[in-house]
Amino acid sequence: MFENTQNGSLCWFIAQLFAFIVSFVLMGLTCAFGIAGNYLSVVTLRRDRSLRTSVTKFLLTVLAVADLTFLLPVVVVIMLPAYCAYEKLRPTCAAAIQRVIP
Repeated sequence: MFENTQNGSLCWFIAQLFAFIVSFVLMGLTCAFGIAGNYLSVVTLRRDRSLRTSVTKFLLTVLAVADLTFLLPVVVVIMLPAYCAYEKLRPTCAAAIQRVIP
């Protein structure tokens, strides 16, 4: 597949690897920190008894829950297909590394 690097196949591979890094790694880190932060916000806001009737507490809790309902599908809709595409790309990845780094 990488016999002729002038034809753009190496560029295609680099583009696919870049798409994997952005779609899986960076998006995964963003989702992980977002899910952890929103979960901690909900737990903290639910435990604080002094703000029992506060509208601000209610709105912050609703915002954290809405953010969680957005972040959880991102894992399935964006990250899972990116990982499956990378699994198809992996054998090609080893061949590309052997050609670039002798």
